[in-house]
Amino acid sequence: MTVLSIDNLSGGYGEADIIHGISLEINAGEIVVVIGPNGAGKSTAMKAVFGLLRLSGGRVHLAGEEITNMDPAQVVNKGVCLSLIHISEPTRRYAISYAVFCL
Repeated sequence: MTVLSIDNLSGGYGEADIIHGISLEINAGEIVVVIGPNGAGKSTAMKAVFGLLRLSGGRVHLAGEEITNMDPAQVVNKGVCLSLIHISEPTRRYAISYAVFCL
């Protein structure tokens, strides 16, 4: 069963799109990791999924229900939480971000 489906998601801050055409499916029981260099859009993508910033395109579904552009409080009321954790290693120029989905 697909728990979270992201289809062709684009968006960002103000008028600038930071993420472009992201697609991802997370099935029940899966653990998914998004890894990339600083500034690659990892946190921005997670914020977009949860309605914390403007989307210019794409769709997000949670357990089959569309939540695209849903108010973040409504997403939380559906039993979803988001926790962004950043671990940076300056000498290696990478950061790890993760989001915890609670259903």
